[in-house]
Amino acid sequence: MRIEVQRDTFLAPLHSAACVAEEGLTLEVLGNIHLEAGTDNQVTLKGTDMQIEATAIANATVLRKGTATINARKLAGIISALVPNEPIAIAVQHGHATLVQGASRYKVKTIATTEYPADQFQKDESTNPAVRIPARTLAWILEHVVDVACKDLSKSEIASVHLEIGSGRCVAVATDGSRMHVAYGETLEAAESLAINLPVKAARTVISSLSKQDGEASVAQRKNYTLVCAGAQEVAVMPVAKTYPKWNDILGKAREQPVACTIDRAEFLDALRRAAVLTSDKRPSLRLKINADREELTITGKAEAGQATEKVIVHDAKGPHDISFNPKYLVEAVEAIDSKRIEIRMGASDAAILVRADQEETPPGRPKSAAVVMPMRT
Repeated sequence: MRIEVQRDTFLAPLHSAACVAEEGLTLEVLGNIHLEAGTDNQVTLKGTDMQIEATAIANATVLRKGTATINARKLAGIISALVPNEPIAIAVQHGHATLVQGASRYKVKTIATTEYPADQFQKDESTNPAVRIPARTLAWILEHVVDVACKDLSKSEIASVHLEIGSGRCVAVATDGSRMHVAYGETLEAAESLAINLPVKAARTVISSLSKQDGEASVAQRKNYTLVCAGAQEVAVMPVAKTYPKWNDILGKAREQPVACTIDRAEFLDALRRAAVLTSDKRPSLRLKINADREELTITGKAEAGQATEKVIVHDAKGPHDISFNPKYLVEAVEAIDSKRIEIRMGASDAAILVRADQEETPPGRPKSAAVVMPMRT
């Protein structure tokens, strides 16, 4: 195989395929990506870990068609380090890939393409109709929840991102049992509803593939996997089969609580971050106390080293309320809300609170998010 590529146009599809490959697995070849250069001046790049497969197509000048299997991390590292907007020559022969750009020359060992796994995801076209959604909207809603998914892989039902797509709306949900983030966007077309649980790695792969796409994406359910397509990129995923928690019930209960206050997001976030500096390392906690008469929110952090107190002006205050929270969870909840003002709904001291954009500020059609956070017992 021998090709010439432009460094910048090759890098994005390379990253999309390489992010799935994972070193340290039982099969060394799974740390590699598979390249195939055809006669149509395009190179197909594929990465897989046997559960997720990412495929991307890059434009190239194909001087000699062929296939190659190259270490994903090393190839991406080399291409990233080379000079932008300059061509790169890639030639594969005798078990090595040689990359040349100007005076730079790299030689990387390859693995026989016969060792690369056979296609785990047979492209069966007899499937339910695909739902269509703006690519960046899908990336946005996944990105706003994925970090909250449970890190304990033994709890596979919540160590995933739940995605529901229906007529007019798509929803992404993630939880770790102590908090839950929900993000919404609009679909373009959905003949029928689709509900899937994406492994966290798969969600991140979709984000990487779609975040810079200007067009639309399609999501379709095949016999045993889910296929996400956008432009020249595809991500095939074996979804988590377990039933996801009833997130709508949790969110519904939080919505039923009265509005405790509305508050300037930037001021609240800055105050939370400052107060969080003085919280216990063993059991960090921030205490939020709303004084409705003064329309004031007091944030208190305590540690052996001292105490922090911040006061922030609030609006439409109801109360009194006096509840404590994990500072990390509360900060991340506020960070996830894309609005100048946020609304906080609170009930009993042991009930979860809802943090979301001020509904009067949210224009129709714009992606939005909300967060539910459980309080700490003090």
